Amino acid sequence: MNRNKGLASISYIYVIIVLFKIGITIFTINQVYKSDIPGVFAFCSSDGVSYLAPIENFVNNNSYSPDYRMPGYGLFYLPLYFIFPRPVAMNLLIVFQTAIDILASILLIQLLWFITKKKSSFIIAFI
Repeated sequence: MNRNKGLASISYIYVIIVLFKIGITIFTINQVYKSDIPGVFAFCSSDGVSYLAPIENFVNNNSYSPDYRMPGYGLFYLPLYFIFPRPVAMNLLIVFQTAIDILASILLIQLLWFITKKKSSFIIAFI
């Protein structure tokens, strides 16, 4: 009985994490800075474009340039850019990034709980 009560409270924390991360994403999307690309719901700062431009150049011109950025972020963008129009690919990238952020947060909290078995570690990781 006590174990089920603990699992229920942990489930509530996971729901809170998901809602919190989605809330941050929506807050960021609703900022006054909008993308210059029609149909994209998120702002892509000048820094963000430098990660995506090489992928677009690679697909359109067979040249990965400018090449001063590591291709890790663009690697997720590449299949989306092949399959979907640019605005949809960029929007999906934001959605996937939020999902990965949620998953990473939950895994971090679970790992700390597994290692320490202390509620304080769980709460600190959550915060």
